[in-house]
Amino acid sequence: MMCTRKQHKENKLEIDDMSFESVKSFKYLESTVNQKNTIEEEIKERLIAGNKAFYANQKMFQNKLLSKKSKLKFYWTLIRTIVTYACETWVLK
Repeated sequence: MMCTRKQHKENKLEIDDMSFESVKSFKYLESTVNQKNTIEEEIKERLIAGNKAFYANQKMFQNKLLSKKSKLKFYWTLIRTIVTYACETWVLK
């Protein structure tokens, strides 16, 4: 660690014999953590994952043999949970 007024980019952190690399963002328990502590990137990824889940099962949603109730149950249990996973930890601005 350095105490200076100049901007100094330290790419590695060394503790004892171990060396740690500095990264801009990483995934932890399926949540994206970044340097700026913003959630825009994670929300975009969640929406993309929800769209993938919807379009992968699009034939099931268009099936006329399934009732509307069963389609809604499928939406709430699969697609909605993918999009809103870990939303309680998101920072509100």
